[in-house]
Amino acid sequence: MKTQVLLRSLLWGLLVSGYPIMMPVQAEPSVQVAQSQWQPFSDSQGGFTVLMPVTPTPKKQTQESAIGSIDFYSFTASQEEGSITYLVSYNDFPSAVVELPPEVLLDSLRSAFVADRNVRLVNEEEIRLGNYPGREFKIEIPGKTAVIHRAYLVGSRLYQLVTETPLDREQELSSDTEKFFSSFELE
Repeated sequence: MKTQVLLRSLLWGLLVSGYPIMMPVQAEPSVQVAQSQWQPFSDSQGGFTVLMPVTPTPKKQTQESAIGSIDFYSFTASQEEGSITYLVSYNDFPSAVVELPPEVLLDSLRSAFVADRNVRLVNEEEIRLGNYPGREFKIEIPGKTAVIHRAYLVGSRLYQLVTETPLDREQELSSDTEKFFSSFELE
């Protein structure tokens, strides 16, 4: 439930300032395990590979928006009864949206974070995946959860990677968080 609420408020509110707003992918926790063996996970349709601590649960959701139907695909791996979550998602935008400068799409993610008063934006920085622009946001649900969110715009496709960890275990789990993010590759 926490993941659904967090992702609803964080992952999508993409287009602002007169642009259509899209609804989020709602991820659900997958397999619950105490220890994990990190394994590569690939999605040929999504065109990516990433290391995951457990086999992720796939989900497809279609959202209607002012610019038409958009299919969202997500893959969620959760541990410790959902208190630790790793998520990869992607969606393809229609050509009208892709014509916008990448900065508009990526900057609008910040607006989604700032709009939710239940979270605190800790850090934001521009990142790249090869030649593709991206953004990283670190946010906190005060006293509860640390969330790191990376978004990359690859042509008309938006990839998003998210980790959620208990705030008091953020340092302890930082190597797993880095393993997840650094393993993400396009096929």
